[in-house]
Amino acid sequence: MNIHTIDQFISVYLIICHGFALSFGEQASTTVNVNGIVGHEVALPCNISPPTSDDEVSLVLWYKDESSTPIYSLDARRGVVGHGKHSSSDNYATRTYFSTVSEPATLQLTAVTENDEGSYTCRVDFKKARTRYSEITLKIVVLPRKPRISDGKGDLIHKVAGPYNEGDSLVLLCESEGGNPLPSLTWWKEADLIDESYEVTPQKITFNQLHVPSLHRNDLMVAFSCRAMNNNISLPISTSVKIDLNLKPVQLEIDGAYEPLISGRLTQLECRTLGSRPPAVITWWKENRKLKRTKNWTNPNGNVSISTLTFQPSLEDSGKYLFCRAENPEIEESAIDNGWKLEIHHVPVLSLRLGSKLRHFHIQEGYDVYFECEILANPWVTNIVWKFDRKELSTNTSAGIIISNQSLVLQKVHRSMRGRYTCSATNTLGTSVSNPFHLKIQYAPLCRTGQKSVYGAARHETIQIFCDVEADPFDVTFYWKFNNTKEVLDVTTFESEDTWSKATFSPTGVADYGTVQCWGKNSIGTQKEPCLFQLVPAESLWQMTFSPLLIVLVAVVAGLVILACLIVLGLKTRSKLRHSKDTKAAKADSSDERGVVNCKNMKGVGETFTSWEPVESEKYPASVPLLLQVQTSSPTLTNPSDTSETALCE
Repeated sequence: MNIHTIDQFISVYLIICHGFALSFGEQASTTVNVNGIVGHEVALPCNISPPTSDDEVSLVLWYKDESSTPIYSLDARRGVVGHGKHSSSDNYATRTYFSTVSEPATLQLTAVTENDEGSYTCRVDFKKARTRYSEITLKIVVLPRKPRISDGKGDLIHKVAGPYNEGDSLVLLCESEGGNPLPSLTWWKEADLIDESYEVTPQKITFNQLHVPSLHRNDLMVAFSCRAMNNNISLPISTSVKIDLNLKPVQLEIDGAYEPLISGRLTQLECRTLGSRPPAVITWWKENRKLKRTKNWTNPNGNVSISTLTFQPSLEDSGKYLFCRAENPEIEESAIDNGWKLEIHHVPVLSLRLGSKLRHFHIQEGYDVYFECEILANPWVTNIVWKFDRKELSTNTSAGIIISNQSLVLQKVHRSMRGRYTCSATNTLGTSVSNPFHLKIQYAPLCRTGQKSVYGAARHETIQIFCDVEADPFDVTFYWKFNNTKEVLDVTTFESEDTWSKATFSPTGVADYGTVQCWGKNSIGTQKEPCLFQLVPAESLWQMTFSPLLIVLVAVVAGLVILACLIVLGLKTRSKLRHSKDTKAAKADSSDERGVVNCKNMKGVGETFTSWEPVESEKYPASVPLLLQVQTSSPTLTNPSDTSETALCE
């Protein structure tokens, strides 16, 4: 017997059992009514608790209406209900699940439709007790569509109605389509019910028209809501609109008006208006020109609007009419003005720029550059000063600097003229300084000072020589050459970045040492004088870099060491001679009682040195002994144990 035959047998068995149960089984005493909403989830309850503690659920079957085929089954005949086999008909396969965890157990039906409405039977078979039936009547509620609100002209309103002018009448129409059962339609003002007189058209459209005779200030931004409701298990479906009102400004004042203003000095003027709804639009005007440097805000109550003008007057503003205007642009002829004629006091106002035909980013060495200092002043200026990097300039034709009132001419500029230029002017009200102008001058590469110029390398040693140049623009192309006095060769083993380059050398013989030359080239031109570097053998680098100053320093230190040794030798010798004066007197060639020191080693006896004696001198103190005499004879010392002098001589 195959699986298909077994399934058919089970289905027939269940139908037969259902028939017997309807005739002889336990019938439900009450019917449970359940409401569901289209598209939502609904839970159909079924009591599956056994009547006795020693009993268990064997089989649960769900039927709809008069159908003899179950729409859902839970088979626990081979185990416990928690591990029973769940199955459902094709129409409910993805939308139903029987939950035995809840109390009571429920058949969960999701995404319900109008076709799900009807009578449901839950049959519960126990292993011992009689079969139990539960009847559930499911009523499906179809929600109405969200209400639509339109104005008296039929235009649909989404969030805000209007704006209306104060005192206008208000007509709002609310409509809602569909719904089963048909909904009620009511109007609410905030939380207050104001109209519940709705009607239904033959097309099952429910509508309610609201009429307000006159709008007042307290109706501003108040929410009017239309609510549709056709059940008691879901919240009403509501649509709200707010009422916007236009109100004229009623007052306008300016703080700081009618006072003289100083040209070039920032001045703040405040304009304040009352009564406009929505907040008035405040603008500032000078004659027929609208001013832009303003800051507007409204107080928390919304009935006071303030605008602050940050104004820097100039000479041209003298006698012009400055005024503040407040208006509600939605209401015709609602503008009000307040203003006065300006009285201007001012110091010079300066503006420094290049000559009109010059382009700042294309100035090269050798070009002629001229600046213009534009001045607005009343009274006129008495002095004009030009400065370069904060140092005052004066006319110097040999240096190419020419000053003529409000103009500065720089002839044949060079890179030392790069920097910050300003002009200043003075009148009776004070001195003003122009905006700084940083002059840029482009030039061809030139060798940067302070670079290492001598490189030492042993044979077969790899060394890198660095070449750094100054240039503007920085995009530099480099060229290298090597000169060993016999030939000049191009160097190709180098790499570059911006204004520096490094070349790699590995000398193998005498011909690989010599002079290395480095050139740079940018869009302005090629470097006139190359950067020179000497590549020398490593053993000669010390001699080349040994400076005269270092030689002098070494000589001084060596001299001090020798002098100290001679002083120690003289002191020791004098002490020995005094100790042996009597025994050596006979051997002395003269009677002046001078001590004699002989130096002897394995090669023989050296020359004889006389003893050290104090000498009165302005140059040396009396305590410092000086060498008085050197004898050519070489007598032998009588005491061969005097090894200190011998060692010292050696």
